[in-house]
Amino acid sequence: MAMNLYKVWQTKIRDYDTYAEMVVCAKDEQHARSIHPSDTDFPGTNHWDNGSWCASPEDAQVEYLGEARIKLSAGVICSSLNTRW
Repeated sequence: MAMNLYKVWQTKIRDYDTYAEMVVCAKDEQHARSIHPSDTDFPGTNHWDNGSWCASPEDAQVEYLGEARIKLSAGVICSSLNTRW
């Protein structure tokens, strides 16, 4: 199965230590929406209620970027975290 690249972002939570957006590899838009930016940091952990991203996958916006040209595993490729210095 070919994998696709998606830009996923949220505008509900915009504070320090929150994720603004990410690029993910996923099989379809629904799968892309269900990926949390910190899933790669703590696999298997439920992050949807920790205040660092939108409260549910339905709150995320998704844009199709194209088909992955190389074989990639599903997950986060890169993400943008609003941090305080």
